[in-house]
Amino acid sequence: MAPVSAVVAGSASDGHRPSSRFACSLESGVDTTWIDVAGEVDIASFRQLERALGSAPARAVTVLDLRALTFIDSAGVHVIVNAADRARKEGRELMVVRGPPQVDRVFTLTGACNSLQITDHAPRKPAAGRAGLEQIQLCR
Repeated sequence: MAPVSAVVAGSASDGHRPSSRFACSLESGVDTTWIDVAGEVDIASFRQLERALGSAPARAVTVLDLRALTFIDSAGVHVIVNAADRARKEGRELMVVRGPPQVDRVFTLTGACNSLQITDHAPRKPAAGRAGLEQIQLCR
């Protein structure tokens, strides 16, 4: 499948301006989807993360990589916990790659770390350009 690119930003219909400090991209393989998140997930950008998680192709495993995230608030944590619950109900798995200490601390303080599968190491992605790997720029 040829690589696909798309840009998704906040819309007036969701009542929030897109955050210029938030970006995410998605790569989807045969049985795994990777979502890389960077910048800040807060009240201004949580809907973008929600859309990214909701529109990701349904694969056995979705890897949400938070290593480039600099900030997250309770709205962002709520989106991730809901996505993990939804994945479990559908027989899939959401794996969260631990973010920097200031991000990880929020998961610990809220207790969300108890309901998420958080790992220090992301599973390896297939090489870009391989057949079956679709790349999508979701939001910026």
